[in-house]
Formats: sequence, C-alpha cells, structure tokens
Amino acid sequence: MADLRTLTAIGLLMMLAAPAAGAAENANLSLLPAASQTEVVTQSSPSGVAVIPFVQTSHELRLTGEDDSRHLSYFLSPDQVRAGGKIRIAYNNAVSILPDDAALDLEVNGHAAGSIAIRSPDGLRIEDIAVSAEMLKVGRNDLRIRARQHHRVDCSLAATYELWTQIDPQKSGFVSAAPITFSTFDDLLSVGRKADGVTEIRLIAPAGQAEAVARRALPLVETLTLFLNRAEVRVSVGELPGEGPGIDVYAGEVQGMPQTDAARGILSSAPLGLSVRKGVSSGRAVLVLRAADEQAVAAALAQAARGPMRDGLQQGVLDRSMGPILASTTETFSLGETGYRAESFSGRLSRTRFEIEMPGDFYPGDYGTVDFNLIAATAPGLAPGAQLILRVNDRAVTSHILYSEEGQRFDGRRIRLPLRAFHAGLNKVEVLAELPVAGDAACAPGQTGGAKPRFVLLEDSSFTIPALAHIGKSPDLAALAGTAYPFNDGKAFDLVVDRSDEATIGSALTLAGRLSLTARKPLQAVLAVGEADQASGRNALIVSTASVAAHKSARLGTSGDGILVDPIETASVLPAAGNEGQLSGQSEALLSAFEASTALDDDQVSWRTKMLAFLSKASTVIGRWLKYQDPVEAPRTGGEKNVLLEVSQEPAPLGDGVWTTVSAATPEALETGVGKLTDPAIWQRLNGGSATLHGAGDDLVIRMPEAYVFAPITDASFSNLRRLAAAWLSDNFKVYVGLVLALLGGFGFWLGMIIPRKGVRTDL
Repeated sequence: MADLRTLTAIGLLMMLAAPAAGAAENANLSLLPAASQTEVVTQSSPSGVAVIPFVQTSHELRLTGEDDSRHLSYFLSPDQVRAGGKIRIAYNNAVSILPDDAALDLEVNGHAAGSIAIRSPDGLRIEDIAVSAEMLKVGRNDLRIRARQHHRVDCSLAATYELWTQIDPQKSGFVSAAPITFSTFDDLLSVGRKADGVTEIRLIAPAGQAEAVARRALPLVETLTLFLNRAEVRVSVGELPGEGPGIDVYAGEVQGMPQTDAARGILSSAPLGLSVRKGVSSGRAVLVLRAADEQAVAAALAQAARGPMRDGLQQGVLDRSMGPILASTTETFSLGETGYRAESFSGRLSRTRFEIEMPGDFYPGDYGTVDFNLIAATAPGLAPGAQLILRVNDRAVTSHILYSEEGQRFDGRRIRLPLRAFHAGLNKVEVLAELPVAGDAACAPGQTGGAKPRFVLLEDSSFTIPALAHIGKSPDLAALAGTAYPFNDGKAFDLVVDRSDEATIGSALTLAGRLSLTARKPLQAVLAVGEADQASGRNALIVSTASVAAHKSARLGTSGDGILVDPIETASVLPAAGNEGQLSGQSEALLSAFEASTALDDDQVSWRTKMLAFLSKASTVIGRWLKYQDPVEAPRTGGEKNVLLEVSQEPAPLGDGVWTTVSAATPEALETGVGKLTDPAIWQRLNGGSATLHGAGDDLVIRMPEAYVFAPITDASFSNLRRLAAAWLSDNFKVYVGLVLALLGGFGFWLGMIIPRKGVRTDL
C-alpha cells in the first residue's frame, strides 16, 4: 500500500526541479508613497457575483502597525484574464486610526493599481478597483497590499500596536467579468469560501458506511488540499452534497463498495480517473475519482499531478519564492527572497516580520548562531532610546542602539541569534526598530510624525543559517505543526479513528490534509478503525472521542511495561509511562496536599533546607532562562469540563514510533475542535508536549514536557555528533560547569604534583 501511495508523491515531487517563475522587484526607496493612479469605486457586494478568493487566510490578511504589507495571490483561467475584472477588498479597521491619511496601496503583478482610503471602523466596507486584462496573467497572480496608518491622538510606541486593518477572506478577492465555471482542475482554484472563511471539501458517502469511501478517498483529499494550497480546508462527510461554496467529492466505483443512489449515477457517467464538473448549487464544484482499487487511485492521482494539476502545484504549494526561509542547509538568504521590499519608514516603530522553518529533527542548543547581516540606515535626529530589537517566537533575543545625532549606516553588521531561541518547525522572527524623535513628546491630535524618513532596512540584509544538530525527539508539537514530523519521513503510518461516524472520519481527513499541506507532499496515511496496533511499532495519528488519559490507562493495563525509552534525556527527567513507582494524578495531588498541610513554618525550617530550596529554584529559573523556555504550566483546576480538544504525543509502546493523539468528548466536539486546531492562528502556536483547546476553541493552553524521548540517530557523522554533544552540554549546564571545575581542579592538582618534583626552570 505504501508503494502505491508513493506513486502519488513521485508525481508531485517531480515538479520540485522546475524553475520558479518571476523575478525579484527592485527596491522602492521613494521618500513619499506613490500617488493613486486608479479611481476607487465604493459599493455593496452585488448578489450573485462570484469572488475568486485570495489563497491566504484571515490570519494572514491582517495589517498592523504604521506601515505593513502583504503579498496575496489568486488564480485566473485564460478566459478570466481576457475578460479582466476588479480587485475587491472588504475590510474594517481599528477606531484609533486617523482617517485623514490612512490608505491601502495596491499593486497587481508589479503594476500600481490604486489606493483605498482606510475609513471603516464601524463595520465591513467593500471597495472595488478595476483591473485591466494587461495587468493580469494566466495562473497565479500577485497582489501586494500596503497599509499606511497612524494613531489619532497617541504618539507613543505602544500606541502603534493598536493600529490594525483586517481584510475579510470570504468577501475579498478578484471579481471576474467572465463567469466562473467548473470543468477543469484549474477551475477548482476559484472555489469560494463559506461564511466562516473555510474552504469545504465534502465527501459523499452513505450513512453509517463512511469508512470504505474514506479509505479510498484519503489520498485524493491529501492531493486536493495540496492543490488548493489553502490552510483552512475542512473535510465533512455526508449523504447529500453541501450547500454554498465548496467541493463535493465522489470516490470509488459503481459496484463493489457502498454508494448513495446519486453517487452511483454520477460515478457511472464519469470517465475513469479524475474529472471535474459543475455542482448542483451555485458556486459548488464536483470532483469525481472513479477508481476500482488502490492501484487505480494511485495511477489517477499521479497522472493528474503530472498533467492538469502540474501548473497549479508549481505555482502554489511548491513555489517557495515568497515563503519562509528553509533552514535545511547551511546557506545565506536575503530578505528579498522572502518577498520583502525595502521602503523608507517615517513612523515611530518599524516592524518587519518573516519566518524561518527549521527541520523537524532540529535540536536547539548553544552550539551556533543564526547570523543576521544588517544593511540599513537611520536618519539624523533620533532621540535617545532608539534601538533595534530582534524577537524570535515573541521573545526578545537581542537589541542594539540606533541613537546617533548625525544618523548612521550599517553595512552588514552581524547580529547573532542563538540557536537556543529557535525550535523545530516554523519560527517567527521580527525586526523591530524603535525610532523616537524629540518632536514625539509634543503630541498634537492628528499629528502623524511627518513625512521625513527615519529608517530604511534594505532587502539585501540577510540571514546565514549554520550547520544544525539533527536528532528527532518527542513530544514536540512545534515540529508536528511546522513540518508534519514525524509523519513526513515517507513511511506509512496509521491514521486511527475509534469510530466510523461521519464527524470522526471527517475530522481525521481534515487532519490528514492539513499535515500534507504542512509537509508539502502527500503522506502515507493508512486509515484504520478501532485501536492503534501496538505491535506495529510505527508512527500513528489517533483521532478519537476518548480522553488522552483514558487511552494511556487502557494501554498501561495491557502492556505498560513494554514501553521503550531512549536513554538520552534532557536535564529535566520525567519517568517514562509504565515505570514502577510512578504516581497517578490523583495520588500526586493527594501527596502534594498532605505535604502542604504538614509543612513547617518558615522560622522552623533550617538554614540548610532554605539554602538548598533557594539554589534548586534558582537553578530551575536560570536553566529555563538560558533555554528561552516559559515555566511549565500547572494543570488547570476545575477546568476539565471546559476542555474542547486535547493534543498530545508519546512514544509508541513498541518500536521507535511516536503516537500523536487528538481527542474530544464527543464526535461533534471533535469536529469543532479539529476545525479550530487547524486554523492557522491556532496551528502555528502549537508547541511543547501537549496542548488543550478550552471553551469555544480560542483559548490554547500549552504544556512543555519535562523530558524528551529521542529517536535513533540517522546522521552519525562526526560533525553532527559533535554538535549534539555541545547541545546536550548546553542543556545540562550543571554538568558542563562540573566538568570545567573538574578539569581546572585536575590541572591544579597536576601542577601541585609536578612542580615540587621537577622544579621551576630558571635559565632564560
């Protein structure tokens, strides 16, 4: 089965060698923003007009601060390009934005398209800008949108964080003068979003028999999610087609597997393989996979990836021209390669954001640094306190003074970011320039700070990635969310559901699609219903309606002593599941309560005990500070009833695999929770060893692990082993200090022994 799925992956990966289209744009260092060139038309959204949505989600459609920009993309067919159309921006903004000069500047494929005044604090406002056919191109089109906005009354640096403009993902996009039809694979890229901003894929299956159809359609769901390249795809399962925008999927054959009557009719009239047709309701497409067995499924998907899906994949998920920096090799990347464009900045707080993706088996430590080579300049007149701050994953890592009465220029100044600040998966890096001037102290209403530039960060600034230490570890939800580790190794893994109802199957398919998009390739998931196979020893993704604790208890009751734990652990040690002497949660709570109630008063505790307690606490605080870690969160009390979804990882009972469990109380809660979990705003925040979604799913609680279990080393080169040893010593700094003291003591002892015997040389 894995070999068959591999055919699909080969079809997609063949396109990795294709050259990326497009060239880097020249830096615009104009001191003043370009004037609007196109008249803006304000109107309400006409009924019946289909909008081709931007690929980006709501999380990526928020522009913050005084000057912010985004690159948005949408796909057009040849007919849509010839007909032309309009860019539609539906937005609202913070009430604190000064409306006098706030604007959104738009560029389509490098051509100025016009500007929109930012004046909608009370609700959603829709603006259209006409775009001629000459500005468009077949396939992927790029829209650069830049927000320039200032605060009404507050000139402080902190007030710039109150500035935001939010673009609605469902109502914004490209309005084509040509009708949207669904007859080719590229037409699927025009499918709209539902009211909640998600793209729906609905698998049609008879009631109570979703398992067989889902097993056949699983590779198709992964491939379709990759083709759409949208991070907010949700998969549902049902007998009837969906309503509103979306894609209905029919998979299988007329005979030999359960199908609804309508599905049999559609399958019988469809050609063998993959085909696209118009859905019953407006804005809905139908994708048919007619295949008698798994061999036919693999062949159909591979043929589509090499043929009609090729351009969409190359220009979408496989295009890395504006994505995160991939730190897989020792290389230098310029900011221009991330889509950044240099522009002079005249505000108070410049914020430049981008992402660095570390490999899934990256091991952080103090054995190297990511070097930021700064090429920038500041204007004369900055006030004391002007500084450059670099933040990694929302933590300030380093800062440098920018204050200079005459201004200064930085020609490649190297700023070091310790690898300890990064983690496996996606890392958010921010370059903040705080740029106060003396005039900011006299803040009059409506004052914007003037048009005189204060700072410019050139796109030639670059990051140099060092050689990294590689060893897989678990639990690590950041690696899961950022790279789909450990499921991205090309090996088959189990996708286990504990029941075959529509909600549970749909949740499992949604997760499979999201992980495929994260890995940028189809994964080798094997759908199974029931319990995970402990004897297989391979990775598993378990989607169930039983709690994580219940799963663990069930396994410990049968084979708890069989868990194998790698002997390499971090400095903080947590007993492996199944070890004798481990306390249950209830026993631990009872013991803690007993110790608290019988504890001595402070004046009764000996100075030795106080000193040891202080040193232990100080050691823990210093250790976490050195590792850029937050304190381990204490479990919530009385909040178990408010838990919507739980995510956790643990070693497989046998072998070297990792079991990732996603669970909720009911199938309905599971479906809702998975929808929230796969939202980019939540997905990109996953970290640590376990996570829980509380309430309506917007409250994410992360718990860092007390210890890691390491996978077998795949890179046994001396350089990697040296980096691993250095990383381990930086983790266990007390051992490192002890070794240094032992070496110094040994050297002193040797000197004390050798000098009296040999004497000191006096002839010079």
